[in-house]
Amino acid sequence: MKYECTYEANPLLPNRPSLERLIAHKAITLYPIYHPDYNRYVVQNEDIMWATGMIALVAYHNYRLIDKVKKYQERCPKVSTL
Repeated sequence: MKYECTYEANPLLPNRPSLERLIAHKAITLYPIYHPDYNRYVVQNEDIMWATGMIALVAYHNYRLIDKVKKYQERCPKVSTL
């Protein structure tokens, strides 16, 4: 989150989460999915394709957003690092 006009869209996280908060969030939410005691579902190729497609859409959206912000930096200044 280098720019003031960008923020985290995930409603479970604050607008400007710290790196530690992001890592904790991913670990807590993904643990039940990957741990065999919680998930007995066998992942199929179609499941992987859907998940990859969704992640690709999010990454593309983020790339376009940051590209737009870089073009118009006077409208969206960088966040202070103090």
